[in-house]
Amino acid sequence: MRVAAGKSWYTSGMITATDTLSRRYDLPALRSYNILLAEDDILTAQSIIRFLEEFNINVTHARDGEEALQLYAQQSYDLVISDFEMPKKNGLEILQQIKGILPSQKVIFLTAYSQEEILANALHNGVTGYYLKPINLKRLLTEISTILEVRSEGFVSRAHYPLSIQTAAVKLHHTAIAFSGCPGNVRLIDLIIGRLPGPDYERIIISLRFDEKFALQKDSLQLIANLVDDLVNLLHIEPCDIDIGGEYFRTLGIKQAAVPGKLAKCRMLV
Repeated sequence: MRVAAGKSWYTSGMITATDTLSRRYDLPALRSYNILLAEDDILTAQSIIRFLEEFNINVTHARDGEEALQLYAQQSYDLVISDFEMPKKNGLEILQQIKGILPSQKVIFLTAYSQEEILANALHNGVTGYYLKPINLKRLLTEISTILEVRSEGFVSRAHYPLSIQTAAVKLHHTAIAFSGCPGNVRLIDLIIGRLPGPDYERIIISLRFDEKFALQKDSLQLIANLVDDLVNLLHIEPCDIDIGGEYFRTLGIKQAAVPGKLAKCRMLV
């Protein structure tokens, strides 16, 4: 088995992005993809993370094999990318334990080695593919797209969807706020604090709407939960005084029981 630097091997993929939203909105299927990256070389990891997170890809980074397995146990991932030579547990050990948890999990190796014995052993244990260092980031994205069966337009730049906010006064004590696009690393409350009703009303009602583009933002659900907490604390209202809805929740299939904190006590219109 011969491979050149920057080349990769993979088997057929499993995850297929739905094109329902593409047809409805004339846009790519708007969702984010979660990747677990196990890489002990910080510079390599930072390079990969910076590049992939320009797109609708969320990268969780583990610095050693044990941390990778701990993070894997906490949430689901579309793909696991692991360096082969890792502290505490190497890539093969990570692969074996992950496959023991979820046999269908997609896993690819990053490695500086092309020895047939290593690659054959990885293949025997169910690795989806391997990628030889040095890494060509654009080619890596192409391989990720192939493995996840995501069309090329399925990975979109977050910069193409900047945040826009629209507000409307439904009544003097009732404000509706609609969010579209990616806010980046900001607190949403800081962007709308000047648009909120004053504290002089006996009851304040806030309506929040998030469109499907907001789903491209990393940790988007946590941003919404933080906004609800800030509104409750700032306006001295109850979570039930906030109603929340929009295509964001329908796109991700989020149920009220699955949302964190005070957000679970809001009126969810989905």
